[in-house]
Amino acid sequence: MGSDVRELAVFVVNYNGLTSLGDLLFKSLESLLNSASSVTGVDVWFIDNASTDGSVDAVREEFGDLLKYVVFRRNLGYGAAFNLAYRHTLREGLRYRFYACSNNDIVVYNDALKELLKWLRTLDKVFPQGFIVAPILKGRDGELDSGSHYADPSAKTWSLTLVVHSPATLEKVMWGTPLPVSYADGAFIVFHHRLMGEGGPFNPKYFLYHEDVEVSFRAWSSGIPSLLIPVELGKHYRSSSAGRVKPLQTYTQVRNRVYTACRYVGPKIVPEIMLWYLRALTLGAALSATCRVRGSRERPYPIRTITRGLIDALRWALSEGLGVTGRRIPLLDIPLSKAVSRKTLLSTVQRKLKEVLKHHAMLARAGTGP
Repeated sequence: MGSDVRELAVFVVNYNGLTSLGDLLFKSLESLLNSASSVTGVDVWFIDNASTDGSVDAVREEFGDLLKYVVFRRNLGYGAAFNLAYRHTLREGLRYRFYACSNNDIVVYNDALKELLKWLRTLDKVFPQGFIVAPILKGRDGELDSGSHYADPSAKTWSLTLVVHSPATLEKVMWGTPLPVSYADGAFIVFHHRLMGEGGPFNPKYFLYHEDVEVSFRAWSSGIPSLLIPVELGKHYRSSSAGRVKPLQTYTQVRNRVYTACRYVGPKIVPEIMLWYLRALTLGAALSATCRVRGSRERPYPIRTITRGLIDALRWALSEGLGVTGRRIPLLDIPLSKAVSRKTLLSTVQRKLKEVLKHHAMLARAGTGP
């Protein structure tokens, strides 16, 4: 890339953050600006998804020209907003070596972006064809953030917090080397410029949920790694913007997960997905019957929503062709057919995660890690 190319663009995607986060929105943006001031060539962009709570005016009043802005007239979702913001930078004649997409509820440490850039520059020499990266985040309680980073063949995600609880412990386990993961967590995800293309890296079909899983699976299928790096970026107040799960959320989660599995793991996963659906159907029928007997007013198990998500996912996948390259993706080998109970399933996942981390540490100690 030319000498006029800047180092890093951080796109903070916002939707009604003033209402859901309050002062935390300003604290997050201020932390990014402070961290960016310690390095050259870093721009922080505020990307607003048609907020209706005055977020844009409030942020402009607080930070002015310290931030760069892209404001949309409708809510495009997380990935699509990132894609279009990237296209805006191209139209503005701006180029960066690396592009980060960030949640608006992360408070970044002062030297975090400096450390992040050191790693990105090093990885650029090792993987000149490109890569996707996620740093380590703390949760609001100071323990490891619940960002998952690993998935099974059905594209269900599993958190490293099942076996590692503190960022410091995880860094020790990583032995100072990047850890190949199923996907880079979208809370703060960094793309090498070669993955950006002309339109941006995220699949425009995904309004929310699993867009980070899909883009990493797609990259792995082309031989491009997704890596967790031993850099503690900051604290993620993930639960701040969480609310009651709505039918649209359930539908989107099911559709995107099933589509991702079928598209990138391949035909072998379809029987597993159907088995999962039958179990959900049985559970839903049992819960509905229990509610009727008790006269409960609780919202019924969303079988219709799940069914619609499953059908639409299979329609998508069949129209594009089922994938055959899942063998390249570092997945947890957990057949759903063997998960006879939730307790057994969690025990199996924990064992698999421990094996992955142990194997990585062994390679790192031998000097043969990534």
